[in-house]
Amino acid sequence: MPMPALFPSGKKKFLHNLCCNLARFFISSKPLVILEAYTPFHLEHFKHVIHLLSEMDEYNIVVITPNGKDLNELKNVQAYKTINEYPIYKKADAFISTDYNKIPHWFSCPTIYFGHGIGPKLDYVARDELLEFDFVFSPYRPAYELQIQNLPKERVIPVGLPILEDKSSRQQEIIEFYQFDGSKPLIIYAPSWCSDTTKISDIKTILAFLSTKKQFNIVVSPHPLLFDKNRCKGEDFFKNNNKIKLLHINTPESQFTTLDLVKASDIVISDISSILFEAMALKKNVLLDGNKDLYEHCNALKIYDEIIKFCPVPCWNNNEDLTIEHAIELDTLSKQRELFINNYLFNSGNASKIFIQQLSEILKHG
Repeated sequence: MPMPALFPSGKKKFLHNLCCNLARFFISSKPLVILEAYTPFHLEHFKHVIHLLSEMDEYNIVVITPNGKDLNELKNVQAYKTINEYPIYKKADAFISTDYNKIPHWFSCPTIYFGHGIGPKLDYVARDELLEFDFVFSPYRPAYELQIQNLPKERVIPVGLPILEDKSSRQQEIIEFYQFDGSKPLIIYAPSWCSDTTKISDIKTILAFLSTKKQFNIVVSPHPLLFDKNRCKGEDFFKNNNKIKLLHINTPESQFTTLDLVKASDIVISDISSILFEAMALKKNVLLDGNKDLYEHCNALKIYDEIIKFCPVPCWNNNEDLTIEHAIELDTLSKQRELFINNYLFNSGNASKIFIQQLSEILKHG
């Protein structure tokens, strides 16, 4: 007869539980919440919630993120670069992640997946990895409707997108940084990446068109993976291209996020990117780049067919096209966009409050 395993749940889990039981006699009794954000962009989605939780002073907050050292200045907030730096003696009461990466097996607490964008990549929002989490904080209706097909409805909670509640604008900084003429309208073009590179928008044609629009200030702010030739089958969209020399390219190393640029903009152009829908929520004038194939690839053709009614597409092959100029002069479609986004996005303007309320309920009842 085989001997029973000495550590049936793993040595690390055993050691974690032992250390936590000893440490509870010496450390704060406040619930400890871990927020995990694998990239600086993901961290932006947590920041408003982190600040509110810090001000409440009811929880201890740990943030796992590559560059969150500034968060250590907040009350009851500690930041670690990786989960391996997290002290094994600290008992977590809730673990929240912005990604599908594996949950640390030694944690014995409720786990929450936080949907951090509202782009309709519906082939992504209800992957099997969701089943590993106890709860899902869902930001928008189409994602929610798919997630409740895979999970019990009580485990999927309509929360919204807290990042949209930070209304601060860096408009003057942006104008000064790019040495813009402040009297010209600002156009932001934000193309997204796709694992099937044949579905990426015709970026070079669009950039060539935009480079003829000298009456506008234009910033191109691509998805970070579009700068990685290894993820784009060797394609280099933005370097050594004299057709785009009049445009400004916002790189991942820039001091401005795409959302910073959108807040300062007059027109936002994109494809299936979350930023297109975030721009609508911020009441920005929005144009589509016309990439219908990407919506079909992501199982979102119904959404494309709906938004094409109020998000026009310029004719990128015709330098005489005036779709952008007409949108600047008279925005006749704002009411239609507003009706759409109000039905699409949960708890607009109130998502952080709902996030914290639901976290509190989970901490109470598990």
